[in-house]
Amino acid sequence: MMTKKLTIVSLVFVGIILAIWAIWSPDHRAQLTGAEKTSDVAGGSSHPGASAQAEAFPEGFAIAQHQANLEEIAAEKDGVKRDHELKDLVDSIPLGDLPKLVALLTSQNQNELTHDLWLRLLRRWSMADPKTAATWAESLPASDKRNEATRYVAINWANVDLQAAQSWVEGWSEGAERDSALTAVAYEGARTNPTAALKIAVTLPQNQDNDNLLSYSASQWATRDPVAALKWARQIDDPDTQASLVMNIAVTWASRDPAAAAQVVSSIPAGRNQDDAIVGIAQRWVQHDPVAAKRWVMQLPNHDGVRDTALQAMEAIQRYTAIKH
Repeated sequence: MMTKKLTIVSLVFVGIILAIWAIWSPDHRAQLTGAEKTSDVAGGSSHPGASAQAEAFPEGFAIAQHQANLEEIAAEKDGVKRDHELKDLVDSIPLGDLPKLVALLTSQNQNELTHDLWLRLLRRWSMADPKTAATWAESLPASDKRNEATRYVAINWANVDLQAAQSWVEGWSEGAERDSALTAVAYEGARTNPTAALKIAVTLPQNQDNDNLLSYSASQWATRDPVAALKWARQIDDPDTQASLVMNIAVTWASRDPAAAAQVVSSIPAGRNQDDAIVGIAQRWVQHDPVAAKRWVMQLPNHDGVRDTALQAMEAIQRYTAIKH
């Protein structure tokens, strides 16, 4: 059964390779097949393909070797190794040929591996030339594949130019697809520009996805400037959202300065967010100063058993640290 499955996957990859060969530039194909050779005609004239043969075929793209590589990738059981091999394959393809290959794979039925290949090729293209990739994605007929392509281009574009990616997506028709793509763009941007991500987040409909985005972006900001992040969060009008954001900022801050983060706890209304802040701060503090962390926790009221929960969490981390070392 496994042999049959691998054979089918291999055939799919062989088909892709033949398709790649078919859309490759004629001059490059001529170098591989020898179809265009210099003619020994009278007068010393040569076949038009002679100059093409003088060019080097893209390194690493010999069809036989490529086919063998793909079959090995399909059969590889080690996921990490398979991932590296697929990456090497994608990196070996010249940038100029990516649009043709992405379009080809888009038109085909995809299995798990060919879909992964499609995403990797699209990512490389949209990182190298996001405007062209965006234009192509928008030209696709309305379908799930178009939605996936446009969203994926937007995400990768945000890694290169957050503002440009945001402007592109904001130009789409309003609706769930646009909101989802803007959320994805903001997540990508939050790693390097959390304040810009928060500006995107506050324009989106308030729901659980948006709450998660706000928390993530605020936490990213807190790793850089917790005081500024906290000041911004306290200006949020919705009390539940504000409490959640302050909690996340305090917990993030505790990795750098747990004592300062602990001072924030009293400003969070009693309840789930305050409890989460206490436990989160204690877990981080105990890794730097177990004595100070326990002293802080012990002076807290044990409402709803939060003090006991924090102590148990601290003990678990200490046990894990002892085993690890």
